[in-house]
Amino acid sequence: MLGMPRFGLALVILFIALCAGAVAVAIDPQVEPQDPSEFVGEDIPLPPGVVALDYPVTPFEHAASVRMFVQPDDREAVYLEPEGRLLSAQERERLDKMFYRRTVLKGGELSAAAACCMPHHEFRYYGPSGVELGRMRVCFCCGCLVAEQGAKGERVSYDGGELEFRYYALQRLVVEMGYRSDYHCRGMTS
Repeated sequence: MLGMPRFGLALVILFIALCAGAVAVAIDPQVEPQDPSEFVGEDIPLPPGVVALDYPVTPFEHAASVRMFVQPDDREAVYLEPEGRLLSAQERERLDKMFYRRTVLKGGELSAAAACCMPHHEFRYYGPSGVELGRMRVCFCCGCLVAEQGAKGERVSYDGGELEFRYYALQRLVVEMGYRSDYHCRGMTS
């Protein structure tokens, strides 16, 4: 099994999980799944007994640019930089690897509804003409992610799994860009 391609390994894991009584899931043959254990230090670890596969998601992949907006206050939509902070090509490349669709194969549900979900960081994606295509809004206090399409904020859903982000990796990126990740998070500092 050592030389087996990752997709083949994922199919073996899926087969074992299905034989063990897990719910059947559809695998998108166009996207190679990832083992969550490969992201130690980048993401929150899976609880014991949970078997899952992560499918990379590049939000709004045709966007020409991405800007990060940081809202330090819960009471009003005032941003540290009103026009947002344009991500460099390297920052965009890192950001594009942060999002994924997780499918739990065995071990139950991973998360319940977030207790707070008040995102203070949002990544807005713009087309070549400057039109906003959508937003990825994250809350580092509770780890929630809200994906919205267009400027009207219609929720984006991804079939077959829950949309997630690499928590620690995205937090590092935000801090390296010169911003805090802990606005209004009790007991948390970054």
